Amino acid sequence: MGQTKVITQSDRLSQGRYRSLSLRAALPDPLEPVRAILRNFVRCASPEGSLNFDPPQTDELQAEVLKEIKNLNIDLSSVQKWLTWSCQIAEGFYPYHPMDLKVLITVWSLVIYYVDDNVSRTPEVLHAFQHNLLMGRPQPDPILECLSKVLMPRVWEYYHPLAANAICIGLYEFIQGTALESITKTMKHHSSAPEFPNYVRLKAGAPAPYAYWLFYSPERSDITPYVQIMPDFLEIINWINDILSFYKEELDGEDDNFVHMRAKTSGKSAVAALDQICEETLLRMDRISKTLSESPEHLTIYKEFMVRYLRFHTSTSRYRLKELMTGN
Repeated sequence: MGQTKVITQSDRLSQGRYRSLSLRAALPDPLEPVRAILRNFVRCASPEGSLNFDPPQTDELQAEVLKEIKNLNIDLSSVQKWLTWSCQIAEGFYPYHPMDLKVLITVWSLVIYYVDDNVSRTPEVLHAFQHNLLMGRPQPDPILECLSKVLMPRVWEYYHPLAANAICIGLYEFIQGTALESITKTMKHHSSAPEFPNYVRLKAGAPAPYAYWLFYSPERSDITPYVQIMPDFLEIINWINDILSFYKEELDGEDDNFVHMRAKTSGKSAVAALDQICEETLLRMDRISKTLSESPEHLTIYKEFMVRYLRFHTSTSRYRLKELMTGN
């Protein structure tokens, strides 16, 4: 069977579909260059050329997650505000996974948001997490105790050992990165340390679980067909989130995000840094497509995920991208 030609981001770049916009003359509205960059990025990154603004249906998943939260003795009030959001992640990113795995992914996401929003305020709990785990001591936080004793071991039921290892190591990195982020907000950023923003982001963004969760198979197949994309895949999972969060964060006056950190270390404006991240993301998407071109099954899984990942951001009111893309 002949292989279908892969239309890559580099094809789009060579056809002139992506243009660096940050060096254009300043417009009266200071956010208009940001809007132009983001519209341009979405147009190039989406194989469909445009994205629907409809969130996935999650009623069935949410009902199962509520049962699981009760079974795990997790206090619902401590995670409820992220319930809809986490269900949309599991259903939106992994619609073909079995329900029990989507429930597990949803509960993991709830814990990740809980740590990011709540436990990050008590950094000593984060600092002690891995030491407690290694020493067999209970975690002082009951949700972290559930994570370490119940939720993490379940991953091996669904994935090849190396994939399960990577998912759980990614969780360790997330906890380390969240603790790191708390001390970098007021840190002076040196131009001689240009890789530091990405170092922190790769840890704090928790990309590894979401990347490895994608390649589920009932046989727990080995990771050989897709493992080479992981360095690029982890970065673009973070970077697309950073790119598509930037508009909302600029409206809110936030300046402690990845784009601003990159701007400080590179000596560029935030708009120029955003534009560069967009271009680097598209190039990595191109490399991933080329790497997976000899495995059509995994290429299809990846390409369908990217459509859903972009759609998740554009369909969720949190990011305010509907008003950006439609002009409303």
